[in-house]
Parts: sequence; C-alpha cells; structure tokens
Amino acid sequence: MPNMKHTLMVAVVLACAAPAYAQADRAVSVLAQARTALGGEEKLRAVKSLEAAGEFRRSFGEAQMDGELEILIETPDKLRRNEEINMPGGGLMTRTEVLNGTEVWDDSGQRGGMGHNMVMTMRGPGGEADPERIKEMQRTMRRADLARLSLAWLLTSDAPVAHAGVAEAPDGKADVLEFTPAGLPAMRLFVDQKTHMPLMLTWQGIQPRMMIRRGGPGGQGGPGSADAADAAARDTADTTPPPQVTFEMRLDDYRKVDGILLPHTITRAVNGQGSEELTIKSYKLNPPFKANTFTR
Repeated sequence: MPNMKHTLMVAVVLACAAPAYAQADRAVSVLAQARTALGGEEKLRAVKSLEAAGEFRRSFGEAQMDGELEILIETPDKLRRNEEINMPGGGLMTRTEVLNGTEVWDDSGQRGGMGHNMVMTMRGPGGEADPERIKEMQRTMRRADLARLSLAWLLTSDAPVAHAGVAEAPDGKADVLEFTPAGLPAMRLFVDQKTHMPLMLTWQGIQPRMMIRRGGPGGQGGPGSADAADAAARDTADTTPPPQVTFEMRLDDYRKVDGILLPHTITRAVNGQGSEELTIKSYKLNPPFKANTFTR
C-alpha cells in the first residue's frame, strides 16, 4: 500500500457504532498487531532510551531552512533536541531544547554569518506572553512532543486508547486509534489494516509563530533594539484568539534497527501543508547517555 500514507490526509474517519468496551477491545487488538509488526512486544519493551540523528528541511511561511538534528529520549520523561541550523545569509545557529521531568531549558548560539535571532512566539487569547506562561507552554509542548515520538517510534503510551474508526483511502484502509494523555492534546494514530504498520499521527493545536530577526545583540533586530521592541509590542497588542490547526506526522521508509522497524523519513504538515521533512541517518537503541545529558 505504497501511497496510502499520502492519501490519508484527505481520508474520512468513519465513526464506530460499537459500544465503548468493544471499541477499547478493538483498539488493544490493533495496537498489539502493530507492536508485533514493528518487532514484537519483548523487543519494544526493552527499549528504555533512544537516539536519532539526521537532516531536516523546514519551512515557516516563506522562510526556508535546513540543518542537522539529534533527538534523545530517555523514559519516562526526558527529551533533548539538538539542532544545527543553516541560517539565511550564512552562518550556523545551534539550538538545544530539553525536557527533564518537570524542568525545561534552552540554549542557543551562532557561528559566522550576519547574526540572527530566532524567536518563537507563543500566546493564548488576549496575547498573554509572560515568562512563566511561556515556560509552562514550553513544558506542555515538549511533553506532548515526547508522547508523540514515543508513540510513533515504539508504540509506547500510558494514555487511554480507543478505536476511533476507520480511515478510507483509494488504495486501502487504516484503523484509527485515539490516545488521550492527561493534560495533553489527544493523538490519533493511523495503522494500516493490511500490514499493521503505523502510517501517521494527527493532533489539534495552536501553531507557534516563528520570527527570524536579523542582527546580533544591540544591532538592528537584536534583543533590546527598537525593531525587537516594536515586534513584541505588536504581538502583545494582538488579542485575536489563535486558530486551531491540524498537525500531521507521517511515517515512511521503515528499516530494521536491532530487530525493530523504525521510520527513516518523518514528514510533518499543518492543515495538509508540508512544514518539515526529517531524514533519519542513524538510530541508537539504549545508548549510554552521559549523566549531564538532560541537565544544564
């Protein structure tokens, strides 16, 4: 079913008429078949940490960027993302984002080029953007990202699951499982009915806005500059409630790593429009992380 993961974007989910207990039983059955297809219950349960490294291409509206990325996971609540981003106009920006239990922290730097500041703007209705609110939003976003990656790579989740229906495409069908983790957006996992392989994850949320400002500290567009202050004032003054969008994470090019099938191409989209393509060059299962990997 080589094209199914692409046509599922416009598939219609048919709601099941079966009772809730029957939907739960079917969800457990579909999930067990998928875990067997990936490599088996024993192998998947044995994975306590994972490292993925590769290249990405990403778009933010008209802005395009690429670079290299590492994702490190340690169960049950640790995530680290390292990025080296090729910036417009030259230069290399490094970014690190970490979730360590309930703690979150970031780090960034730049080598060469004109100097840029990458700012992710997160706000709710009313334009609130105080530091504590931003920290809490970062914590929630990274917990959600960890939950999605754990589900996409290892079909691991402690969230309640139900069978939400069947997605139909011209070339086949997929069972749709809905996971509802506490305090996080619900996730829908699409599983090919023939191969039992995970095809795609979807969820609803607010799309963060990314701004790239030219100039280093004290320069045009840098922190403390008039341009930066004006941009912050405009964002705070914008009281329009951010719209909800549909996020998609499509999984492709499965290859065996230590007996487990893992996707080597991961494509993200927002409302059906591609936003990122990640090509995984290598996976490591149960790597020996350093003691300070998730601490600052």
